Amino acid sequence: MALTKAEIITAVRRLTRLDNSVPYSDDQITQFINEAIRELSMLVPFDVYHEEINTTHSIVYRTTNEMIDFFAVFYYPLAGSRLMSDTLGGSSFLTLGTIGGGDGGDGGDGFVIQVENPLIFPSSGYAVIGNMLNWEIIRYTGKRETFLTGVTRGVYGEYQSWDFLTPIHVWSRGVWWNRLEIIPANSMFDIGVPDDDTPPSKVSRQGRTIYLNRFPVRGYGNLFVAGFTIPPPLVNSRDTIRNLENKETPVIYLASIKILGSLGTEEAQRVAQSYMPLFQLELQNLQQQIDRVVRGMTPQTNISMGR
Repeated sequence: MALTKAEIITAVRRLTRLDNSVPYSDDQITQFINEAIRELSMLVPFDVYHEEINTTHSIVYRTTNEMIDFFAVFYYPLAGSRLMSDTLGGSSFLTLGTIGGGDGGDGGDGFVIQVENPLIFPSSGYAVIGNMLNWEIIRYTGKRETFLTGVTRGVYGEYQSWDFLTPIHVWSRGVWWNRLEIIPANSMFDIGVPDDDTPPSKVSRQGRTIYLNRFPVRGYGNLFVAGFTIPPPLVNSRDTIRNLENKETPVIYLASIKILGSLGTEEAQRVAQSYMPLFQLELQNLQQQIDRVVRGMTPQTNISMGR
């Protein structure tokens, strides 16, 4: 279980206690801890962050200011729309007999889903709700007005609640997302014919700007960008450091080194120096952990229709 702000303060006090006292209040120690979190996240970005970008007839997109760097871009080669109502308890946007009054077996439309743009959907088939980290594939047997009708929940993925305006994409079979190759800034790469029917396969990075090598299918959340952001400061006693996964030790060491350095005594400097090798070791461990996260992002999903 991740350490809370109160537990981190206690650990820092133990490491910085000289002559049985630490001349700082909990609020002051919290300031050192938050400085350490911010500095550490710049040395080793660890707060993994995701953004969904709606695609239009363009090859240029930008992430928000929150994302300081990105390490993966995934593309959904699927036409998309959005849910026009949310769920409560997992099924309120799927209404039994909303249109036609039936239960799916007496001429009515059974369970239905309302979508913003039903025109992009075939008369029957499958649709995937959500994104590559959290998704559910449904089957539907018809369309009427703005509704997909005769819906079967959780054909693949997890039956769950979905929010208003969650992306929903047309799906048939096989792969429904692809990881794009990221080309370094200012590198030359094959831009190809940007308006042909070939899905994007490469992306050039220019700061927060993303350049695709093909025009994508227009859709909601068709680009899923994985990157890093600065973690929020600890404010409440129960706050934990986001995405460190029980790796708070480098933050504790760095905050302790900063506190000891501020005291200015020879003893404090000596103790701070003794913590430096331990901090460097924990920094390496954190880097290895983040490298595993970066390499481990799922490249694609290929679902068999044999079920």
